[in-house]
Amino acid sequence: MTLKLGLDTGSESGSAPRLYRIRTGTNTHPEAALHQQFAAETSRRVIVDYWGMLGRNWMFLIGLGAAGLGAGYGISRLQTPVYRAHFTLQLDPTPQANPREPNDTTPFSGAEFDLPTQIKVLESRSLADRVIDRLNLAQNDDFLKSSGFVHEAKALLGVTEAALPESKVVEQRRAMAEGVLAKNLKVRPSGQTRIVEMTFDHHRPQLGARVLNTLASEYAARDFETRASLSQSTNDWLTAQLSELKGKLERSEVELQSYARHANIIPTANKTDVADEKLKEIQQAYSAAQANRAMRDSQYEIALNSPPDSLPEVLDSATMHEYKAKLGELRRQWADLDTVLTPENPKLPRLRSQITEVQGALERERANIVRRVGNEAAAAKRREALLQASFEEQSKKVTDLAFRSTRYDMLKREVDTNRQMYEFTLQKIKGGRISSALNLSNIHFLDSASTPERPHSPSAFLNSWLGLMCGLFSGVLVGLLREHGDQTLRSPGTSMQVLGTPVLGVIPRVKRELRAKTRPGLSLLQGKKAIIPLQGELPDLVETAAWHQRHCSVSDAYHSVLTSILFQGKGGKQPLVIAVTSALPEEGKTTTACNLAITAAEIMGKVLIIDGDHRKPNLHSIFDVPNTWGLSDLLRETSDVESLPLEGLVRPTGIPGVSILPAGAAAMQFSSLLHGDRMRALLRRFRKEFQMVVIDTPPTLVLPDARIIGRHSDGMVLVVRHAHTLRGNALASVMRLRQDLIPIIGTVLNDWEHRRHYGYYGTE
Repeated sequence: MTLKLGLDTGSESGSAPRLYRIRTGTNTHPEAALHQQFAAETSRRVIVDYWGMLGRNWMFLIGLGAAGLGAGYGISRLQTPVYRAHFTLQLDPTPQANPREPNDTTPFSGAEFDLPTQIKVLESRSLADRVIDRLNLAQNDDFLKSSGFVHEAKALLGVTEAALPESKVVEQRRAMAEGVLAKNLKVRPSGQTRIVEMTFDHHRPQLGARVLNTLASEYAARDFETRASLSQSTNDWLTAQLSELKGKLERSEVELQSYARHANIIPTANKTDVADEKLKEIQQAYSAAQANRAMRDSQYEIALNSPPDSLPEVLDSATMHEYKAKLGELRRQWADLDTVLTPENPKLPRLRSQITEVQGALERERANIVRRVGNEAAAAKRREALLQASFEEQSKKVTDLAFRSTRYDMLKREVDTNRQMYEFTLQKIKGGRISSALNLSNIHFLDSASTPERPHSPSAFLNSWLGLMCGLFSGVLVGLLREHGDQTLRSPGTSMQVLGTPVLGVIPRVKRELRAKTRPGLSLLQGKKAIIPLQGELPDLVETAAWHQRHCSVSDAYHSVLTSILFQGKGGKQPLVIAVTSALPEEGKTTTACNLAITAAEIMGKVLIIDGDHRKPNLHSIFDVPNTWGLSDLLRETSDVESLPLEGLVRPTGIPGVSILPAGAAAMQFSSLLHGDRMRALLRRFRKEFQMVVIDTPPTLVLPDARIIGRHSDGMVLVVRHAHTLRGNALASVMRLRQDLIPIIGTVLNDWEHRRHYGYYGTE
């Protein structure tokens, strides 16, 4: 289904209510869709709401802002001007000279410089005492009065300096001077550099600059004195250590030489011993003898177990070759002669004798060779045994020598250590002397302190600006407290958010001229005072503004309200009987009901307005009709409503199309009459005769009549008054109506005050 409502955005900007069309499904309640639409709109208008709050509290903003501005400027004028002196230092790592190369004076060869430590030194009490002593600040009353220390100390002690001992006065003044210096001195590094910035605040600019310059010079002097004292003490200590190390070196060298002579140790160039060399030679000879003996034993064994002619010595012997050749020749000759000569020939025996002799010599030579191989094997074995004994003896000597060398090496290492310590200490002493002679410093004065020309504080502009901001903030805070502390309904958006009902429209506050036309004795719904009425049949009242002021903003507003009511029934049953109520009196329900009936008559034709407020009837006075009979009289009668003529039920008014049913005579049980079937019958008759019926009911929280009439109507319109109706009262009314299952068409915000023109044409 589609629901159209006249809904304002929730701000107090003065614009006319805007119409929203909300499409909902068949299972969605119209109020839920309305809540979603309103939540989205409210989130977009938060800034506008706060801007409106500032506009409503502009007097607080301007007043408190001006007060803060004046307070800031006044405080600046009352304060004593303070001047700030500046001094800039560059602190590098401690410079060092290279002791090995006197000409090398690299300034940054030291360790990483600790800048925070040096800043603490600049802020130290000892350095402050040096400055105080040099400038005699403890006796300078002008310096001590810079922060009120003198007066504070006298007030604390309750005595004057004349009543104190001289020593106590000196101690007190010195403590106050240290306090002034510590309070007004600021030392900080400049970013990630080794630059240090010092500032000193004082009401005497020349004195502040002198303090900073003296502080820097005393810091440099202290650094020089510290390094010189440290260098001197270091040199003295190193000199004493050098003398002691020299004695230790001499004693260790004498002990080394004495032990070397006693142990018969001869140091060589390559740090090897004679015994080790000899042992190596014997070991090599012994190894060669072992190899030779093994070879000779092998040859001798072969000679004993093999044929003599197969021995290499036999085969390689020249004598054996000669004997074999001669024996062969003789045998050849024997063979030749034996075939020719007879055995008795004397040549044959002689030749046989020669063969026998050569053969014997050959055998003897062969035996000699075998015997010689055996002798060589025995000699090799004997050599091996001798070398083994010599090796074992030399090994014992080397072992003993190694034991003695261990002690020698220990003494030698001690000598080397003492010599290194002696040379290192000697180099340090020379390097220290060079550094002292060069007198290098790591402190550099970049910008000395000069007398400041302009005061640093107080800043009249800054204090005035801060005062203005504090005043404006206070004004905003007061405005927020007023807005949040106000429990009345002030805008269409607020009523929508609190009550959860559609806002049909807003009725602007009328001018005083229009208010003054209200009749005496009437409940002034939009004003607070009854004024003498005008002369005429139907006076120009606020209750009939929709008729007499057709082109004013009030008339436009009631047309917007009626449009919202009619659009409620779009696509369904249009509400014909509408009850108008409010939470409490003096909220504009009667005015709204009258103007709504007049506006409906212009559009729909015949409209009836019923005065349902039996205890305080007003409609007959507004429309200038008698109240001799009315609703209470019709409810008490027993005749058939359908048979009565319309002229006997309602009265015409001076406005075309608008008829009225007054409240009638007072009745004791009017609420009981409203419960009866007679009321339903009357409304059935009026539905047939009129296009719309508007019922003015009593306040909801005062009497039950409005709730009873609401059960007979098609819907109720709740009127709330700007800055008058409390949120709790309006919410209680809505909850009662919903508990009674009475449909609420929406709410109307009455008496809405805004600076801008409300009407479309700019008329009021």
